[in-house]
Amino acid sequence: NTSFSVSMSSMSELQAVMPDSSAPSTKASSKALVEKQKTSASKSAASPRLGNQEMIRDIISKTAHLGAHADMNEVKEILQWTNGRTFQVVVASIIVANSIFLGVETDYYRPQDYRGKFDPWKAVNVIFAVVFTIELSLRLYS
Repeated sequence: NTSFSVSMSSMSELQAVMPDSSAPSTKASSKALVEKQKTSASKSAASPRLGNQEMIRDIISKTAHLGAHADMNEVKEILQWTNGRTFQVVVASIIVANSIFLGVETDYYRPQDYRGKFDPWKAVNVIFAVVFTIELSLRLYS
């Protein structure tokens, strides 16, 4: 696939820049990392030698068409208020109210009392389901 072959060399460049998580953080491993980066940079004739940050930006910009953002600082939330304290408290209160309602419903709901009639217990359950669906949609959209 041509869109994914953007840079196997870029991936090797990124691996050369990123430290190995299993290696201890010492001067010796830092020197080995620098040597590995130099070797990788000399092998990769496709791009000039770049600093770590420039190389990472270059890789991100080359893969931007795959869904990555070229500059993560530009990513802004559409509905920032969904992460606010007020929204969190309101949603938490609705969850607690739903829990209390389910407990009361478990003890007092008798379906035979509502055969062929309007069932307020089911109506309240539908309302909670709609509210939670809206809340989830808002969080996913933001």
